Amino acid sequence: DADGRFVMVNASMLRFWNLEESQVIGRDSVQVFGPLPGVLRSLELDRRVWAGEGPLQNEQRMSRQLDIPQDDSDFIVTRKLVAAPDGRTLLLVVAREVTELRRQAREIEHHERMVREVIDLEDNYVMVKDSQHRFLLVNPAYAQANGRRVSDIVGRTLMEAFPDRA
Repeated sequence: DADGRFVMVNASMLRFWNLEESQVIGRDSVQVFGPLPGVLRSLELDRRVWAGEGPLQNEQRMSRQLDIPQDDSDFIVTRKLVAAPDGRTLLLVVAREVTELRRQAREIEHHERMVREVIDLEDNYVMVKDSQHRFLLVNPAYAQANGRRVSDIVGRTLMEAFPDRA
């Protein structure tokens, strides 16, 4: 609410922090979690939204155990003012945990790098085109055999990449 007190929380928030609703409702963040730097930063962002600078979205690292950083989780937090059914204006804060998504993205990026290295080392010609016949990928062997750089080919159609052969 406008005084910074929790008026409603969902089960996910309670599970993440291992709290009961009675420990949260009617209290502010400092009363629930203590005056930790992350809590104070969150309160500053809340104030900015109340001051009309929002909605705001930011990324935050939070730990289930407030004093154990290795237990950190990544969140994308969105704050915005909403009208409650009783006419009050409330601050809605939605925190979406993205730790696993980021881990998966790093893993995919690692695999893509490995595949790209294999393709780049391949002596045979490798090329991939999209449905508009634009080159999405070519390896150096293909580019060299055609007297071009990879960057001269990728993103272009055959006619665009090799206008001298049309």
